[in-house]
Amino acid sequence: MSALQSARGMRDILPDEQAYWTFVTKAATRRAEHFGFQQMQTPIIEPKSLFVRGVGETSDIVEKEMFGVHRVGTRTTDAETQTSDTEELVLRPEPTAGIVRAYIEHGMHTWPQPVKLFVMGSSFRYDRPQKGRYRQFTQFDAEVLGDGEPMTDALVILLLWQIFQDLNLTESIVVELNSIGDATCRPKIRKALTAYYKPHLAELCADCQRRFATNPLRLLDCKHDQCQPLKKNAPAIIDNLCADCRTHFMTTLEYLDGAGIQYELNPFLVRGLDYYTRTVFEVRDKADEQRQASLASGGRYDGLVALYGGQNTPAMGFGIGIDRVVEKLQEKGIEAPPLPTTDVLIIQLGDKARRAALPLVVRLGKLGIAASAALGKESLKAQLRSADKMSAKLALIIGQRESIDDTIIIRDMRDGTQETIDADKVEQVVQERLNA
Repeated sequence: MSALQSARGMRDILPDEQAYWTFVTKAATRRAEHFGFQQMQTPIIEPKSLFVRGVGETSDIVEKEMFGVHRVGTRTTDAETQTSDTEELVLRPEPTAGIVRAYIEHGMHTWPQPVKLFVMGSSFRYDRPQKGRYRQFTQFDAEVLGDGEPMTDALVILLLWQIFQDLNLTESIVVELNSIGDATCRPKIRKALTAYYKPHLAELCADCQRRFATNPLRLLDCKHDQCQPLKKNAPAIIDNLCADCRTHFMTTLEYLDGAGIQYELNPFLVRGLDYYTRTVFEVRDKADEQRQASLASGGRYDGLVALYGGQNTPAMGFGIGIDRVVEKLQEKGIEAPPLPTTDVLIIQLGDKARRAALPLVVRLGKLGIAASAALGKESLKAQLRSADKMSAKLALIIGQRESIDDTIIIRDMRDGTQETIDADKVEQVVQERLNA
């Protein structure tokens, strides 16, 4: 056994899992494109200040979970080091901040509004590795920038719901919703929570004692057992919303009802990032009653673009944890569609046959036929096993005799029948067999 292994919290995704990953990512991409979202990519390395300002200096992400980036082996005498690259960089812990940065940097506010974007890729958080939780994880992120209407909230949640429909998971999940207000009613919400928790500070975990002073809303997001009894009797945020936020939330719920989306109100849902306003939501497995691992989450963040120096721009979006969704599909026994395979495998015996194999791959490829050639110098039996393993429909066998006679044996891997044909008729016969 090799001493080399992946870093803690990181993992390899092997070929036998790829069908699930393709299933999830294709479903998310297809639905997003149907809803008019455009794909983009943002760097996995961003300035640390981007997340300190947006996610929140006192958030768990900024305080505990970010991975810093530096050049290994850089000497202080390096002229480049002395003159540039002085900003502290991190691996992105979440995609939204980078999307908003790109929105501002590339002048997307001049585009027709709203701008609908999606990103898919890796994010990184220093976390305790466990089932469904990795330090490198893949996220599908969809954002709408430039529209503050309740219908946008509902459309974004509808997109998420339909992705889970395509994955055959809607019977197993629940969408939880809440509103956490905006700058108008947030002071009233903070005051109510502070007044409630103040007499109980000694009963809170160490993190919550610190959050009490920095961001009381985060007290409702705590997962520690000792804090749960207090949370049950905490003042409901929705009871302290201003009139505009209450109307926005109720209208969103009406749209969701009209679309037939099943949801539950969770008065304690706040999300762990400081930039959220108004509507917030999570998708979890119905069996996860302790709410330990959401499959997707998101919300409105109307102040984030302005916080980064852009124009006042309302925005709404969500992220899907691809790793967790894949594990949920496997746990539920939901089969992923098989990946595309080779239709035709060319089997060669002898040097002359091997020289004919690649030109034949090219000829069939020009017709749109998925063809490949067996590798190595294995026996006919072994190469036929390779064709079977690759789920090839046909095997084209070229041996010593066929090389001399300019013929090819075509074997149907589905029923075992075979015949010998002239090599110049192979395209026609292969097409006929595949279309039969």
